[in-house]
Amino acid sequence: ALDLHRLAVAALELELEERSHLVELLKNVQKAYFLEGKMSRKSFMVNEEQLHTLIGELDAHIAVLRKKVRR
Repeated sequence: ALDLHRLAVAALELELEERSHLVELLKNVQKAYFLEGKMSRKSFMVNEEQLHTLIGELDAHIAVLRKKVRR
């Protein structure tokens, strides 16, 4: 049981790191579009939607892992 708990904690840490990375990518996309004008509106919309989808999926995984870690 302890090994499963350690695995859940490690998985949670990885998911949280990945989420932080995706949030940084989203910030970079927003900066490129809004501040620097380096991206077309269409590219921005596609990138932003994909990143929001991935972040949402990660949030669901993170919620499950947090429940496992609390056990």
